[in-house]
This record gives sequence, C-alpha cells and structure tokens, in this order.
Amino acid sequence: MSATAAAAYLPSATRIASGQEKPQVRLSTWAGVDEAKELQAVVDRVNQAATTFEIVSEPNPADYYTRLQTTISGGNAAGLFWLSQEYVAGYADRGALLDITDRLTPDAGPAANLADYYPSVLQTPSTTIGPGGCRGSASR
Repeated sequence: MSATAAAAYLPSATRIASGQEKPQVRLSTWAGVDEAKELQAVVDRVNQAATTFEIVSEPNPADYYTRLQTTISGGNAAGLFWLSQEYVAGYADRGALLDITDRLTPDAGPAANLADYYPSVLQTPSTTIGPGGCRGSASR
C-alpha cells in the first residue's frame, strides 16, 4: 500500500466500559469495503492493547481527497489520515501536517532513522514531515 497514516491527538474523548476516558484518535482512509474490514481488524488489535487512546476508523472510499480537504479547511480533519506520497509535501506546505522534527531528534527507534526514507517525501524547505510521509493534521 502506498498510503501513510498521520497522527495527532484530538481533544475529544470517549467513555469506555471501565469508566476511564481515552482520547479518540480518528483515522480517515480511502479504504473500500474489503480493505476497511481488514484495516478494522488491525485497529481493533491496536485498541485492545492501547491504554491511553482509542483509534476510530472512518473509511471514505468515494471522493476521498475532496472530503479530506474539506475537513481540513473546516478544522475538523481526522487526527490520522492516509496520503499518497505525491500529496505529502503539498499538504505540509499548506500547514495541514504537523512538523515532527523535534520529536525525531531524540528518538533512537529505527522508524526515526531518516536515512531510511526518501528525502523528497519527508522534507519541505523547513519541515520534517515524518517517516514514510506520515503525520497528522495540525488541528489547533
């Protein structure tokens, strides 16, 4: 899959059965019925293991980029969303993606090694977008 996801916490929270609140992180994708079902199985496993957040999948197979741009413009974009690599720099230049430069520098994990990624996908003139071109909406 040439898609990447983007991450940022949203202020909304959901009440879970144990009485604790977990922030919901919305994931917008262009997944069709079969792909969305497969993705939901992964999301369910992540949610089962996660103690501090819950991912809510929002598949939008029709007119995905039109809907995404509308939600970004309206300030209601999902915190995670898929982007094809050719769109990453444009969304970053418009301020729709969160700059994660300061988060990668202290991270010793293998995903933070920028040498493993294509620079044209990761970089704009002043921003590191993220491994694989991933990062979330700069919801403010």
